[in-house]
Amino acid sequence: MSIVLVIEDDVDQRRYIAAMLTNSGHDVIEAGDGEEGIQLFKSNPIDLVLTDIFMPRKEGLSTIMELKELSPETKIIAMTAGSRSLADALDIAMELGADIVLKKPLEIESLNDALKEATSKVLSPGR
Repeated sequence: MSIVLVIEDDVDQRRYIAAMLTNSGHDVIEAGDGEEGIQLFKSNPIDLVLTDIFMPRKEGLSTIMELKELSPETKIIAMTAGSRSLADALDIAMELGADIVLKKPLEIESLNDALKEATSKVLSPGR
């Protein structure tokens, strides 16, 4: 399976997503915000990134841009339950390079479908 970096500032939400991914056979690395996520991305072989959009310190849109600069082929799933113009944020995430966008709360079926779609685009494990 894939090595998935989960970038989510809400600890409970992050642990829930990590548990879903682990139960589906993925290896998971967790980050609490975009700054931590970028550092972990640089030091680990990541196949796919799942990032929240609205976070403190370094939010998801700038995280997506930086990830795509570092590794254009990396697959990114952006997610949000954000109260600020949800549709606009998801559209912008796609324009910046997210491959898939999801609305929270996440359900296991939609997350697994998104992972299958994104990982089917990955030609080989790691970067």
